[in-house]
Amino acid sequence: MEPLNPRCQRLRPLAEYAARLPSGRPGKRLNRSTLWRWALSGVRGGRRLKTAALGRTRVTCDAWVWEFLEGGSPGRELRLVDSGADPVERERIARRLGAS
Repeated sequence: MEPLNPRCQRLRPLAEYAARLPSGRPGKRLNRSTLWRWALSGVRGGRRLKTAALGRTRVTCDAWVWEFLEGGSPGRELRLVDSGADPVERERIARRLGAS
């Protein structure tokens, strides 16, 4: 699947985003029920994922998902997070554990 484009207004089924968004669990997809919860109930603070009903299908777009993930505040930017320790930290941990 293609990455999110914060300027894309193309409507897609909500279920499609389950495969396009990262999950909190490595190797797992985001559950569809999470997307429905974000759209219908929202998250703490009352923020909801913008969606539209198109017949019997709930749709959203990359721009709306991006806005939701940013937190809806214009001053806050969505950034990629480095999940690993830097090489110096890894070496220190390895020495501490007796691996090197």
